[in-house]
Amino acid sequence: MHFITERELKANYRQHPFTHLLLKKTERLTPEAKQFLVDQGIKVSCDEDQVEVAMTKKSNKPEELAKSESVSGLTDLSLSLSYQYELLYTEFLEAGLLANGIDFTISQQLFSLGNCLRDISSDKILPMSSYELPSTETEIEEVINTSYQLTMLHALSERGPLLIKLNQLKIKVECLLVESTLCQQNQLRLFIPYLIKMIEQLLGVKK
Repeated sequence: MHFITERELKANYRQHPFTHLLLKKTERLTPEAKQFLVDQGIKVSCDEDQVEVAMTKKSNKPEELAKSESVSGLTDLSLSLSYQYELLYTEFLEAGLLANGIDFTISQQLFSLGNCLRDISSDKILPMSSYELPSTETEIEEVINTSYQLTMLHALSERGPLLIKLNQLKIKVECLLVESTLCQQNQLRLFIPYLIKMIEQLLGVKK
């Protein structure tokens, strides 16, 4: 059984406003999701034989509304992207917990980046300086071009789990960049040098 959340519906609605939600027999709505549909005046129906959840695009023109053009809501790219952002957010929280007993400053920075990530997923334009991220192209390139290599000794050290997690976060951010919107890319790419700096700090790399 899959429960559709309010966050999923909002993410899809921002990209493709709809007036009708068709549920599969294996899907249910959370209370918050139901309230969102009520507030937006969106009708909900169930079809036992429906393979995919279909959403009817909303239009201002009556003749277009009559056509009831449907799209696959839960397989929509924007919704899939919101899942990826939410998953990455939880991984930043996990990294923050790992860092808490090693470096409190890094721990707080990771929690802050997690919150920043959530805002970016909502297409908010953020004052990135408040997160102490690199602000110039030169600074960004200098950090990104820095090479470091994690070894087995690093992995087996006390800081090993955190180093591995930070490296995983960097790679996942790089992958998420490809699927994000241009606005999201411009902010998300700043995470990479930040994570690299954290790794170098834990490795004891001196500039």
